[in-house]
Amino acid sequence: AEQSGQIHALTRQLLEQAVEQAARLKRLRAVCPIAVNVSALCMGEPALEHHLDRLLAQHQLHPSVLEIEITETAALARPAQTRDQLERLKRQGMRIAIDDFGTGQSSLAQLALLPVDDIKIDQAFIRPLRADAPESEPAWRLVAGIVRLAESLDRSTTAEGVEDAEVGGRLSEIGCSSLQGWAYSKAVTGPELEQLLRVRHTYPIPRSSGA
Repeated sequence: AEQSGQIHALTRQLLEQAVEQAARLKRLRAVCPIAVNVSALCMGEPALEHHLDRLLAQHQLHPSVLEIEITETAALARPAQTRDQLERLKRQGMRIAIDDFGTGQSSLAQLALLPVDDIKIDQAFIRPLRADAPESEPAWRLVAGIVRLAESLDRSTTAEGVEDAEVGGRLSEIGCSSLQGWAYSKAVTGPELEQLLRVRHTYPIPRSSGA
């Protein structure tokens, strides 16, 4: 999509679907941010912000219903321009996350300057973890180090690709804020998610009182 030039139209379409889904969840009183990956080519474009403003106003939603995810590469391709845009989005109330952390070639000094709420630890670091392995094992020490680094920057952490609930439990114990993966649910469609919420009668806790 990036090479063909269709990435901007695709991003607009994905944002429209995300905001429409957020509106349906709000009607269920299930308030939680929906994360949308944004390409490096779309960051810094005024059209992105204008499109977001229009969509949120159309559905009468607070910006906190969206979490914008960007990769390290996207964040640091044009660091000053990207930082300015992320700060504007954050001031509006959106959450910002760095996706696939650890797979790019970012400068930690630059990364620390970005207005990021959450660091998503790439599954390449999570999948080697074994529930019966000691904390001294290099794989566990590495992930624990990333969590401590995030905490020192006042960022939350999300572990991607958790396929073992016991591993997930240990990740929570070392301070990982959120867990994502097939240990909890495979990918589902919007209507399937809504049905799960109705059946379980449990709803995500809102991260922002403004939604």
